[in-house]
Amino acid sequence: MFKQLKVNKSSRYRRRKRAEVQTSLLFSTSSSDDDSMEVGLLSGIKTPVPSQSQIDVTPIVNTSQNTNSTDELDHQEPIVEQLNEFELSLDSSSSDSEQSPNLRLIIANWAIRHDITHCALNDLLKSLLKLPAFSELPKDARTLLKTPTTTLVKNIGGGIYHHFGIKEEIEELVEINQNIPSVLTLLVGIDGLPVCKNPSSELWPILGHFTNITCKKQKVFIIGAYYGKSKPADSNEFLEDFVNDIKMFAEGVIIKGKEIKVSLQAVICDAPAKAFVLNIRGHTGKHSCPRCYSVGKWAHYRVYFPDFDSNLRTHEEFISYTDNEYHIRPTIMTEIPNFNLVLDIPFDYMHCICIGVMKKLLLFWIGSPKHNETLPSNLIDVIDEKLIHLSKYIPNEFQRKQNSRRHPLRDANRWK
Repeated sequence: MFKQLKVNKSSRYRRRKRAEVQTSLLFSTSSSDDDSMEVGLLSGIKTPVPSQSQIDVTPIVNTSQNTNSTDELDHQEPIVEQLNEFELSLDSSSSDSEQSPNLRLIIANWAIRHDITHCALNDLLKSLLKLPAFSELPKDARTLLKTPTTTLVKNIGGGIYHHFGIKEEIEELVEINQNIPSVLTLLVGIDGLPVCKNPSSELWPILGHFTNITCKKQKVFIIGAYYGKSKPADSNEFLEDFVNDIKMFAEGVIIKGKEIKVSLQAVICDAPAKAFVLNIRGHTGKHSCPRCYSVGKWAHYRVYFPDFDSNLRTHEEFISYTDNEYHIRPTIMTEIPNFNLVLDIPFDYMHCICIGVMKKLLLFWIGSPKHNETLPSNLIDVIDEKLIHLSKYIPNEFQRKQNSRRHPLRDANRWK
């Protein structure tokens, strides 16, 4: 029979009680909240730690076997003295911290990189300001981040518009990469999206992307944004600042000693946004084809264009507004140099092909509405299982991941 070993718990008990006393000193509830916060922050600050010669490290040793709380409280005074001396060492190093010009920049970059709210950043600054080493930090997050006190927002028909511009994005690119091309090709996307339904409001951003800048992740930046109860009343007023920017950079702008030009490569819009930007007939109109002069016909609740051989539109004819049935009013986009308003605004593949053609075929196959050519129910079930199996192989370029892409073929009307 093995004998059970008896362990003396007195030493272990003393170590545990000693740790409890030290913890209670650091997070004492008897002091004010601000003082406890100041002491608690000391452990997370990277500052020069005083040497052992500066701090009187007195070991806490209890020689008696019967330890009680009164004996342990007698050792609180050395710990408090150590904390006071540690704060004095922070005061002596405050001059070094004040001379560092990167402290504000480090905190500001950290706040921007991790999307720290202004409220949380204000709490951090207030806590740091209690320490003499950080007395030079600002009290408010807006001062640290250099948030503009005013925002240039102009009233346009239907709502308000703010222009961010292209220059700031190019200046940032020049700082990061000194070898950027002298001519940047710009791809622009314009579309509207609803913000809320009650009350109704819409956001119309103008987004940009430089196609000849090589980087790991394609960066899309905002050029301008409109907000209002409905879409902008006048597209020319909405696009005025954007067009002026393109005209200015087409001639060349000196940025940090280097001449930079911008060439507008294409404007990406869906059919309704394209008609809005160019002030032309919508895609349901009979004279709405943006590439040729074919006249549409109405059949089966939709407009279709039967002509396969029709005269093509040209940029020169577009800017002269020769087709009164096609143009509603002049567009400011004609002022952009070296930009073809017929060929440089391509068709929207998603709406034209994926939704305009493929989705109609899927709905026809599953019998929506019912007809004699509907696929058998058992065949639709087999296709559903294969679609669910293939959903985990959807590439990263698709925004809708596999967990939101498990709609079977029967729910094709929900696909987008």
